[in-house]
Amino acid sequence: MKEVIRKLLREGLLDEEIVSGKYYHGSPYPKIEWGLATEDYDRALFGYGIYVTTSKEEAIDYALERNKEGYLHSMNIKELNIAEFDDEPVSEEIRQRLESIPNFYSLFQVKVDPNQYDYEDFEYRLGKHITYDWDFFDEETAKNNNLPIGFAVAKYIDGKIIDEVHGLNKDEILQTIINYNDSYYSNQLDYEEADIVLSKNNMFDKYRYVYFYMSKKLNSFKEASKLFASIGIDGFKAEGFGGDWFSLSPNDYIVNIINPSKLKNIRTKKVTTQDRGF
Repeated sequence: MKEVIRKLLREGLLDEEIVSGKYYHGSPYPKIEWGLATEDYDRALFGYGIYVTTSKEEAIDYALERNKEGYLHSMNIKELNIAEFDDEPVSEEIRQRLESIPNFYSLFQVKVDPNQYDYEDFEYRLGKHITYDWDFFDEETAKNNNLPIGFAVAKYIDGKIIDEVHGLNKDEILQTIINYNDSYYSNQLDYEEADIVLSKNNMFDKYRYVYFYMSKKLNSFKEASKLFASIGIDGFKAEGFGGDWFSLSPNDYIVNIINPSKLKNIRTKKVTTQDRGF
């Protein structure tokens, strides 16, 4: 399967790309720390792997982030298959590979216990985060809101409304709740957005979304990275977000290399604040 992906990449039939060249990784450690961004979200904004850049100055800045001394790792990368983490949708080929995974959409399945449903409660809570409520729109209320007459059922996740269905009969309320199986909530899908509600409709809008979905499903950033490597994606790229004195384009910064076999001729040099270019 990986060879099929690589062939399509070389032929330009996928949105991903193949890159080669010299890159740098800055670290406080003398050895490259593949496990640093294990399951700690604050240090895994782009997942599990090694983060590299074409900017030597940027890497040195990372190396000296905590101390006055650090280590600059330089390396050659050959034919790294990378995808845009934030700005491009998942290609159809990769989407099909992911959707072929057994029970891929399992996190979207809402497990409702009909025995816990009581119409008179006008509310049904599912776990700690999900709430459904319902109300009746009479003729006047429906007209004022330009909505059909009947019951309205709304779904909330942590108090945030996700969806609402109108014009239902009383005996359709429970079935509507059971049918709500297309919204998954996570606050770890985008570091710039506090809350993301992921649905089957927007799942593949960004590699970021599907990567963090899989990390939740597999309960591991590392396992999610291994999964992507197994289907031919060696890493992700994104625009640099370092200090203001750096001017980086998306091609300058690969945020997550998943496949260690792609790194060649690794060299390590100790650096200090005197090595900074400012």
